[in-house]
Amino acid sequence: QLPAPRLNIDRQTPWRSFLLQVPGYHRGIHQLPAPRLNIDRQTSWRSFLLQVSGYHRGIHQLPAPRLNIDRQTSWRSLLLLLVHTFFIALLPVLRTGIINLMKTFSRRDFLKYSSATLVAGLFLPESIPSLGATPLENGRVATDQVSVYTKPDDTSSILRQQYRDEVFTIYEDVISEKGPGYNPLWYRVWRGYIHSARIQKVDTRLNQPLYTVPETGLLTEITVPYTQAYRYTKTYGWVPIYRLYYGSTHWIIGVEEGPDGQPWYRIRDELLAARHENYHAPAEHMRYIQPEEYSPLSTHIALEEKLIEVDLSTQILTAFEGSKEVLRTKISSGLPSVSVNNKNTDTDTPRGEFSVFRKTPSKHMGGGYFTDDLDAYILPGVPWASFFVENGVAFHGTWWHNNFGTTMSHGCINMRTEEAMWIYRWTMPVCEPNTVETNGRGTHVIVR
Repeated sequence: QLPAPRLNIDRQTPWRSFLLQVPGYHRGIHQLPAPRLNIDRQTSWRSFLLQVSGYHRGIHQLPAPRLNIDRQTSWRSLLLLLVHTFFIALLPVLRTGIINLMKTFSRRDFLKYSSATLVAGLFLPESIPSLGATPLENGRVATDQVSVYTKPDDTSSILRQQYRDEVFTIYEDVISEKGPGYNPLWYRVWRGYIHSARIQKVDTRLNQPLYTVPETGLLTEITVPYTQAYRYTKTYGWVPIYRLYYGSTHWIIGVEEGPDGQPWYRIRDELLAARHENYHAPAEHMRYIQPEEYSPLSTHIALEEKLIEVDLSTQILTAFEGSKEVLRTKISSGLPSVSVNNKNTDTDTPRGEFSVFRKTPSKHMGGGYFTDDLDAYILPGVPWASFFVENGVAFHGTWWHNNFGTTMSHGCINMRTEEAMWIYRWTMPVCEPNTVETNGRGTHVIVR
């Protein structure tokens, strides 16, 4: 969301420095200032090339920075931008071999492939995987770092690391004979394989901002790998706080000019409502969810006919209408314990018989303070929460892992977001669209 770094180029700029700034310009996409490069007349070519390639690490699928061009822009700088833009746009076509794509290549397509093509811009792989007819998918690293292996096997050699929130191209889903048994899904990536446990599949879909938002609020979802939320303060101006991740849901209550001069939505966070504090995020990164998309399901089925069973030994959830099974899926229940403030806390999912009693389509979980610390246990906008234990245990969607089939949570039932949404719509009490929270006697839940 920050302006692209200015290019420091004039008639005295040596060619080595000039070429260096080509990849450096990409850091505007990364939302962070470009790192300083230690290059002078004594720098070896190997060190120089290493630093150029290092600029590309961590490029994310967010909108490209605006180009800073005016009447004072030099011809060399202008040429640089034109060549750079053309080269990046051309790379996906070369990689897929579909020349006709040039006729229909849109901004959305550009953003979709950018995470793969920017890295390829300087160092193309020795062999390009066959893409076939299946559209490319993208993955986001949802933890500190993950390893890329030579084979879909965690005993094979490690090639490199991918770091938190890096976005990369997934060429193929692979079910590995080497497991692990509860989750044998791996992703084939550039020159290697990553296990799916801590990877979130993502997309980049930009949205037309709404011009007005009712005071009652509208429900939205994040449609980019992540976006940076900011809070405005009188003392410090715009201050970065949370990262909001793909698939998370948020209530918006206004549209205002953001720190980049573009429309940003003002977000109402129920955990901060008592303090009358809000924050903002880019409007084009958030999609208004139409009411019919999350309207109630199977309302004709009587309350006593609906049942959810959770088997903690197999990590399987099954939903029934009478004797008919209507959903069966893997989940992730609570870990035996987690460390909080250097103290172990029991986080087992409780066993017993319960009922869904509260539902909300967006829930801030974890801490309620403002921070941009990515390691903090703060989860704003957890989607499609259906609470069934009074101490806060719920079925809900998940963006921080994809490791269903084993324990992962602090006690809740982690689900794939689309399945958590189905549970939210199907269970009772009925929660009508545009309702922040619904309470009441609901669907019977058995946890064994």
